[in-house]
Amino acid sequence: MEARFPKWQKAWCGRLADESGSASLEAVLWTPVFIAFIALVFDASMILMNRAHVLRAIQDGNRAYAVGRLDSLEATEAAIAAGAARFGAIVAPESTRQGDIVQSVVRVRAGDLSGVGLLQPFANMQLTIFSHHLIEN
Repeated sequence: MEARFPKWQKAWCGRLADESGSASLEAVLWTPVFIAFIALVFDASMILMNRAHVLRAIQDGNRAYAVGRLDSLEATEAAIAAGAARFGAIVAPESTRQGDIVQSVVRVRAGDLSGVGLLQPFANMQLTIFSHHLIEN
């Protein structure tokens, strides 16, 4: 003998067995994780990109001193600091001349170069960026 169920009960049991919404539930749960991961990757790439910009500012300052556009190491340091400030980096460059080579060193916090600021455990990490250039006569 077959059991007979009311029409509403059949519809309700059919909805309970339906799993078509489970993918959207998983998407809702995993979306914040993916967004946080993308933000972390973005922040790390901003740090590396701004590090490259600061390196370029150091190289420009060293090159200007090497070809004679800047006449002192203090002017070189000021040019490097001005170039790095365009990218949000607060730096105190140290330039030295050893024979025919000018070398400049900049120490900057990783947090000063970040874009989003999600890498807080690494924000106080000091990055040392340096470059040397042969002085032309």
